[in-house]
Amino acid sequence: MAAIIEAHQNEIHPELLALTRELRWDGDSEKGVRVLRTVLHTLRDLLRLDDALALLMLLPHPMKGVFVENWNTADLPSVPPEASDFLVLVRQKAGKLAFLDFADPVETEQAVRYILDYISEHVDTGRHNELLCYLPPLVRPYWRAYAF
Repeated sequence: MAAIIEAHQNEIHPELLALTRELRWDGDSEKGVRVLRTVLHTLRDLLRLDDALALLMLLPHPMKGVFVENWNTADLPSVPPEASDFLVLVRQKAGKLAFLDFADPVETEQAVRYILDYISEHVDTGRHNELLCYLPPLVRPYWRAYAF
């Protein structure tokens, strides 16, 4: 595991256990870490730097370290990657491990929705709407609206 994840192991571990149970990975915490990292990095890479930093401030604390892990802002693309669907970008970001971590579109969507739900459930009401403003249009279909 990456050093940043190990530094926050006590905070991330319960989250990964919940993620693996929800998606029936039966305690495969390595896969849980990869999936969380892939989804957060894909989201991060769709945002302009100022929006990514604003989103970072709104994320639940355990996710902040994963969000910034290996982030080189000097390499930000001037134009976000083109795709018609966030799930396609997630699978592309997973690279060679996509067949393990995002085996099919249903599993990919479940993982994305679970991670976004977790974020949504761990921000307060005022920040929930603020966070939604930063989500790119490709991500919004997977964001569950909550009635507060």
